[in-house]
Amino acid sequence: MALRVAPDSVTTGQPPKNMSPQGLMQMVMKNTNTKVEVCALYLPGKGLDQSALIDGVSAANPAEIGALMVDGTTKIMSF
Repeated sequence: MALRVAPDSVTTGQPPKNMSPQGLMQMVMKNTNTKVEVCALYLPGKGLDQSALIDGVSAANPAEIGALMVDGTTKIMSF
């Protein structure tokens, strides 16, 4: 979903508002200042680097994510 060259399944609008999953993610990032990161293993596993991701998305740092996951005040949305 975070790839610049993403599959049609994440860039094509869906009913009822013709919003694509990628478009919704970008809207959330813009309107709520939400940080979006991909798994640290995702890009190397696909033979890609940071340039393959849309603007505003980065690869996660495993140590930082681990610390956030055990912090009781952190809200994580994953799907």
